[in-house]
Amino acid sequence: LLSSVVIAVVFWTLGHFLPEVDFLARKLGGLTGMVLKPFLYIVPNMTIFAVNDTAAPFPGWHVLAGYAGFYSLVCLAFAWALFRRKEF
Repeated sequence: LLSSVVIAVVFWTLGHFLPEVDFLARKLGGLTGMVLKPFLYIVPNMTIFAVNDTAAPFPGWHVLAGYAGFYSLVCLAFAWALFRRKEF
């Protein structure tokens, strides 16, 4: 339980700072930028869920639900593929 809470908090925090990671990846370039680039696709973009943020336009509830559902489905498929042959 504790490890899942820690992982969720880390992903939530990283997801809220994803625009800054994108900015760093573009500014640094080179090897460091290439190392940061995969995080933009792995970590969920939580800034779109900040509906009270006035800097970004609200994408709509259907976009938010679709993004959350798709990301959850991908994580579930990855977990299934990883643990399907395990016998607990």
